[in-house]
Amino acid sequence: MIGRMMQVRYYVTSKAIRNTAKKIIEGFQENSDEKKNKKIKRCHHHEVGAPPRPPSAYALYLKANKGENFNFKNLLEAWRNFTEEEKKPYVDMKKELDEARKAYFSEKKVQRPWTDRIFYIKEVFHDVKKANPTLSPTQLMSLIQNNFKALPQEEKAKYKNMMSQSMLKYRMLMNQNKEDSK
Repeated sequence: MIGRMMQVRYYVTSKAIRNTAKKIIEGFQENSDEKKNKKIKRCHHHEVGAPPRPPSAYALYLKANKGENFNFKNLLEAWRNFTEEEKKPYVDMKKELDEARKAYFSEKKVQRPWTDRIFYIKEVFHDVKKANPTLSPTQLMSLIQNNFKALPQEEKAKYKNMMSQSMLKYRMLMNQNKEDSK
């Protein structure tokens, strides 16, 4: 029974690898006209024009070795028998693609403005933690939140001022990014 389970697991795994490799090799070609006409909500990692998530080192190996005599089983066995030295060019290529993607998103990323509570937490967290070393993180944050609520309005005004400066900086950067993208 166990042998049969192992065969099924191997078959499913190798089938999944083959399907994934086929998708990568075919270039994920779908109806591009339909994609262009649809309005799709995208998060920042799926922006139009953003570099796609890079394929794995193995997928890059498959892509580099596709040809007339393309055989997944032979290429998979060869990949598994490769030494780290033989895999290195594909791993390096993946790292380069990862870095390019990270650079693209880090340039466009604008940090959201902090609230008055966050400024207060950043200022007092270590002192409260030193004074109460036995509290769990949840209890510690609860204590800090209660302390913030108990602050007089004059003290809160300091943090509200910091928040408004942060908001102005955020809006300025967002406007700058909008102008740069036009």
